[in-house]
Amino acid sequence: MTDDLLSYYNREIAYLRQMASEFASANPKIAGHLRLSGDAIDDPHVARLMEGVAFLNARIGRKLDDEFPELVNALLEVLYPHYLAPIPSMATVQFQPKAEMTGPQLIPADTELESEPVQGEVCRFRTRYPVTLWPIVLNDASMTGRPLVAPPNPAADGAAAVLRLSLACTTPGVTFTQLQPDKLRVYLRGQPHQVYTLQQFILNNTVSIALADGVGDQNPVILPPSAVSPVGFGPEDNMLPYPPQSQHAYRLLTEFFVFPEKFLFFDIDLSAKVLRDAGAAMDVFF
Repeated sequence: MTDDLLSYYNREIAYLRQMASEFASANPKIAGHLRLSGDAIDDPHVARLMEGVAFLNARIGRKLDDEFPELVNALLEVLYPHYLAPIPSMATVQFQPKAEMTGPQLIPADTELESEPVQGEVCRFRTRYPVTLWPIVLNDASMTGRPLVAPPNPAADGAAAVLRLSLACTTPGVTFTQLQPDKLRVYLRGQPHQVYTLQQFILNNTVSIALADGVGDQNPVILPPSAVSPVGFGPEDNMLPYPPQSQHAYRLLTEFFVFPEKFLFFDIDLSAKVLRDAGAAMDVFF
């Protein structure tokens, strides 16, 4: 008898003996025919019968426990198949615009990328988001408190700090007015204790947004706080394939735990064609 079966047997025989004692106390006349008492089993045949029943019950109990993971796996395959699927490696990729680019270039989702060989092996990745690559670069980012160094913005009179993003076109002769991007996607890169706090400030505490040609611009383009939106929470932003019967919130939790950097993007909505007189450089003030 294996050790695991022995533990099942000992549990079953202890249970039968306890129940036999309780049965003998509750039904003394019937227990007398079986020669059961509260302390022992006087009939050796009854004792052997109980031991045989305990052995059979032990085998059945072990079989049920062995098959329990298979039952759970089968249920998960039907209800939540993504829980059993392997999670691939994930990373954030930066695309660099070519020097001669004069307009946007779309990089569709599921574009295959290859890494540099690692011990002779090449890792293959696929993009999950469609990326619109603009000939635009973020040259500088800074955050300062009061007194605010920013162009005039009546909607931001009560602001406690200002975040400044300095953007520029990478191709000579190209301006923001010519490009007219409908939105700009920004990624917060840095130490976790800093970028998550900054993300909260941008998404939850922005009172107004100003697009200007430097601090001295007296006619900035003012955008409402709703022009900034988080990225990664929509069903079209999934990193992992999910079946329709799965709860959408579970996907978000899974992706946050395995790759929280996915949620460090945000979009600036410029679809209102607000860049009418913008040059080759532009500052965004939050």
